[in-house]
Amino acid sequence: LNNAVLHQLCKTLISESYDFKSTLLGYFVSSESKEEKPHVRSMLTEIYVHLLALINLLDNNRINDSMPCAQALINRVMSLNRPTMHLLGARRFLYYSRAYEMAGRQHEIRTLL
Repeated sequence: LNNAVLHQLCKTLISESYDFKSTLLGYFVSSESKEEKPHVRSMLTEIYVHLLALINLLDNNRINDSMPCAQALINRVMSLNRPTMHLLGARRFLYYSRAYEMAGRQHEIRTLL
């Protein structure tokens, strides 16, 4: 996945009501501007796209961007409290921990884990 693909995924699959959408779009600036018709959105899709964005930030060593992204993902999923979110539960905590570990700040998240 490159920045253009992630930008398009965030733009089309994450609802406008999601507070962190503009920040996610800012992480993946794209020079291409394609207008597409809106897709049917689901919470699970939004969480999955957010998780893909976090993984991309970590893979590209953008640690200062990955920590707020990880925190927003955890907050979003915990506020939903839906059984369908349990499928991605282990992955979100894995990458949440990884973001803080890469920054050397894992002591800040021990109480949540």
